[in-house]
Amino acid sequence: MTVLTLRAGHEVAGRHLLQEPIGRGGMGVVRQAWDETPRQTVAVKCARPDGGRAAKRLKKEAQYATAEALTAAALKNIAERLPEETP
Repeated sequence: MTVLTLRAGHEVAGRHLLQEPIGRGGMGVVRQAWDETPRQTVAVKCARPDGGRAAKRLKKEAQYATAEALTAAALKNIAERLPEETP
């Protein structure tokens, strides 16, 4: 089975139940999915097969997204600890 044959109802990585497509682009299709582990809705990018280039790009994209999310969480944590300004 290739990535492009995945449809709503397929399970990916043993925990993501694919739902409807929410976007398309040059690399493939983004689908809404249900993640069983944290029990929440997520987006899953299904790349077109291209000899491994898409997998490398997706890995880099995931690393950037993780770093950005961690940075945002850290900034929020710091902001919550700052004293409020008084007028």
